[in-house]
Amino acid sequence: MNFAWGPTYLIYNPDVVTTPPDSWATLLDEQYKGKIAAWNAPIQLAQYALLLDPKPEDPYQLTDDQIAQVKDMLDKQRPLLRLYWGTGTDLAEAWVNKEVVISDAWPWITLQIKDAGGSVTEVFPKEGVTGWSDSWMISKNAKNPDLCLKWADYMIGPEGQMGIVNAVDYSITNKVVAEQLTPEQRTQLRLDNVAEEYAKIYMWKKKDDAKWLQAWQEATAG
Repeated sequence: MNFAWGPTYLIYNPDVVTTPPDSWATLLDEQYKGKIAAWNAPIQLAQYALLLDPKPEDPYQLTDDQIAQVKDMLDKQRPLLRLYWGTGTDLAEAWVNKEVVISDAWPWITLQIKDAGGSVTEVFPKEGVTGWSDSWMISKNAKNPDLCLKWADYMIGPEGQMGIVNAVDYSITNKVVAEQLTPEQRTQLRLDNVAEEYAKIYMWKKKDDAKWLQAWQEATAG
């Protein structure tokens, strides 16, 4: 059951980055050397592929040459980074400690930063964004499938969906609950026109491609 979805934003500290960025290329900008963070995941090749010219129609279907071009970007980015973040908490802590001023991130990381008193602004880069659509699935080997189903039902019900909105600021899937949100919340969560907003996001696709893993590991390990 699909219960939440959303984009990977570009976030920045407006107290330090005084010219609002509008491109993923900012994560390759030498003026922010030592203050940049990037998510440590091979699927992020797709995010940087959005900077290619021409931009691939599907950033999850890259040729060997396109993978090589993205790897070249990552090779150049590596010495500029403060950290490759593994969890949202890692990034939020570095942000609040003012070790990082610009990064890719998810909405719930923005919430963590704000809750800790940090300054942060989200940007939807002009090249587009990658993102996710999360679902609950029940294993065929589940010992209590009925209980699992009750949990999934709860998560797409009013209480579960409001929990998603309040805890992580993700877009929700229950239309009835969405209609009960304030106009500001619906706009923030891209729920005024779901089909249109969803289509703006290059949703993650499962990648078991050894070439992607090799390119990422070589670029990030140096």
